[in-house]
Amino acid sequence: MKQQEYMFTIGFSGNTAIVDGAAMKKSGKQGVDELVGQGLFKPALAAAFFAGDTEALNRIRDAYNSTAGTDFEGYEQIMRVFGLDPAPENLEKVKVLS
Repeated sequence: MKQQEYMFTIGFSGNTAIVDGAAMKKSGKQGVDELVGQGLFKPALAAAFFAGDTEALNRIRDAYNSTAGTDFEGYEQIMRVFGLDPAPENLEKVKVLS
């Protein structure tokens, strides 16, 4: 699975990831900070998580706390809010919806 696909995954059906192709086409080439600036926290989180960038995850958490008035201490909490988990290990296909 590619990073852009993970950023815009809307769910999984068995061993297939379902991706929002329109959103990926529109915002998939933007960086984490650009996505956060537009309020696109979920794809920003997914990009940072996929890349293993803990510093970016913490920046996103801080920006989200400031915007939403929350007080999350770890990026793991905000990931739960947005329903982000690692892609399943048995993932075989990616289906991009247009």
